[in-house]
Amino acid sequence: MPCNAIPGALAARGQARETTFAPSYHFVTDLNSDEAWTNLPGGPSESWFSRWYKSDIPRWCSGEYKRLKVEN
Repeated sequence: MPCNAIPGALAARGQARETTFAPSYHFVTDLNSDEAWTNLPGGPSESWFSRWYKSDIPRWCSGEYKRLKVEN
């Protein structure tokens, strides 16, 4: 997948292969359900300089997730 297809992703080339990486994203769901739980432990950009860097760290440390639910 081209790196530019993932917003915020970075690409690096080493040992003759390309590697891509992006912010951590935890996603938990039951495929028989219409809801999911998410967490971004390093913030949306994982940049230490972003004011959002620590936004989900307390939630992640306590094992909590944001609930996402499809509204009908």
